[in-house]
Amino acid sequence: MTEARRLFDARETYNFEPFFGTLDERTVFELAAAAHAMGQREAARDRDRL
Repeated sequence: MTEARRLFDARETYNFEPFFGTLDERTVFELAAAAHAMGQREAARDRDRL
């Protein structure tokens, strides 16, 4: 999750923003869902901990 969050924040190599349907809100939702699936429930609830 740490690497996923770093990539999201930095957008050095991947930036899907120009594509329809890839809003930041959706990305944050998917990161939270992944954190929850991995048992990181506190991180899933707190965007800054993703």
